[in-house]
Amino acid sequence: MEKKIVTLLQKEKFTEALANAKIFLKESTKTKNKEDIGIANYLVGASLYELKRFSIATKFLEQSINYFEQTKNNNRIYAIAMMYGTCLIQSGEFKLAQAKYERALKVAVSQKNVDLEIRVRINIANLLSEMGDAKSAVAQLENCLMLAKKYNKDEFMGVILGNLAGNMSIIGEIDKTIEILNEAIQLFKQDGDLHGEGRSCDLLATMYLRKNVFEQAEKCNKRANELFTQLGAIDGIAFVTNGLSKIYDAQDKIPAAIETCQLAMKMAQDNEFKLLEINCTDTLATLYEKNGDYQQAIDFLRQYIQLNSKVLSKQTNRQVHQKQEMIEQLYAELETERKELENAEMRIELEHLNRELTAKAVQMVQKTELTNLILAELNRLEVNNIDALGIIKNITNKINFENSTKHTWTEFEKWFTKVHNTFFQNLDNVCPGLTHRYRELAVYLKLGMTTKQIASLMHISHGSVAQYRIRFRKKLKLNKGEKLTNFFYKL
Repeated sequence: MEKKIVTLLQKEKFTEALANAKIFLKESTKTKNKEDIGIANYLVGASLYELKRFSIATKFLEQSINYFEQTKNNNRIYAIAMMYGTCLIQSGEFKLAQAKYERALKVAVSQKNVDLEIRVRINIANLLSEMGDAKSAVAQLENCLMLAKKYNKDEFMGVILGNLAGNMSIIGEIDKTIEILNEAIQLFKQDGDLHGEGRSCDLLATMYLRKNVFEQAEKCNKRANELFTQLGAIDGIAFVTNGLSKIYDAQDKIPAAIETCQLAMKMAQDNEFKLLEINCTDTLATLYEKNGDYQQAIDFLRQYIQLNSKVLSKQTNRQVHQKQEMIEQLYAELETERKELENAEMRIELEHLNRELTAKAVQMVQKTELTNLILAELNRLEVNNIDALGIIKNITNKINFENSTKHTWTEFEKWFTKVHNTFFQNLDNVCPGLTHRYRELAVYLKLGMTTKQIASLMHISHGSVAQYRIRFRKKLKLNKGEKLTNFFYKL
């Protein structure tokens, strides 16, 4: 009966195998033969496992282990514990799965079976990584590596090194990860394992990207693409293409990053790679935001929320919605600003003065950049004369003073007040107690300056400018329909 059921499982006739296994279990229970009862429970569990009915399968596998422990059949216990652990993982019971894998490990160690021990440790490492404990996963894989080297188990080396590199990268050991991946790639080449080599090249590209070594990152990414193309592995090609878009993004090649990411998303959509599609929509939202195309950014954020609604936690959904609202608000304000400037014929004179002020601000930025270059050249000079060193130090101090944010703002504030002499008084009446940064931002918004210009003058990022604008609205208690730029324009 056992051989018949095993044959059915091998032929992938899982439903028929399950029916026969249940009959076998019923007959074995009547005879009260513990060995047969254990085997029958295992075969029922195995059939259910193949049918992906994991929760029910665990009950029969548990019974099977109990019977084999009574008969001390360790070989059976090992196989069942491994399958049991996999069922528990599929059911989301990671801690219980770990316990079953450790039970299998105990059997492998007691039998001094190195092959089995390495296999179990790899499974435990993968489980620990899935649970977010990369450090413990590294410890398990290092044990595997030690065993494989000690007993010349070369067939395991590529898999061990690949997994070890993945977990080392998670805990931030970038240089060590690169070293391990290069070793793994050589082993995969020797074994002719194109898939293993491709995965390792892809991860190696990510590591070089994290070190900002872009040329090497692109080289490894290209090699991974070649390997997956040779294999015809569409999933690998799609993921590598998405990786290339991140390399372009890191180099501020935003149009190239967008084009590449769109290609990756099309492959994901055509082949129903849902996780990759979700990742691509999120990436594209960020890329379009960087490119200043806020409407496209909003569209992709909406698509991201829709795709990910079933797997995102409430907290993550809230964060995404907040980001969407921030971009929508910024986009709406910029659109209003543009339309107001186009239709404001009666404000020509004031705009002329504002342009002069903006020109002065641009000059300040250019002056700062020039003095920074001069300062850098002075620092490179090798001077042995004490008097000359004193002169250079004096010049350096003057340049640093000229470059200071406070000094720059003081000069600009004088020019601004000559044109808008009641602005600060009006601002204090509306919103008293504002910090220097908010007063400075109010001036630049009054002048209708771009986010890029404001970021340069305030020495902050574009995203920080957007955050300041949102918080300013709250301080001023503006209604939903009121625009921030319009408010300061009228002040």
